[in-house]
Amino acid sequence: MTEKKGRGRPKGAPNKPKLTLVTERAVLPNDADVYEILCQANIVAETSSKLAAQGLRVFGEKNGAIKPCLMWAFDPEINSTLPEGRHLMVRIKLLVQTLQKQV
Repeated sequence: MTEKKGRGRPKGAPNKPKLTLVTERAVLPNDADVYEILCQANIVAETSSKLAAQGLRVFGEKNGAIKPCLMWAFDPEINSTLPEGRHLMVRIKLLVQTLQKQV
């Protein structure tokens, strides 16, 4: 018989690090993830909402996950099964509300 293969992380492996809120402006690499892009857009929006929107457009062309993520947040036909307040969508909605107020 074949041996069972273990599933998941091995015993003693450290837990995955939790995401920390980015509070300082930084230059993003081309392979930045959606969370980093949205955090930087939020920081830039404090000074210029036009620059934040432009940054979202530029990174939206490079990262195909931004548009679906924003659609998930604001399309009323898409229902999230995650509990409210426990996922990234809360932060995305706050970011977009901030951007809308500054426009």
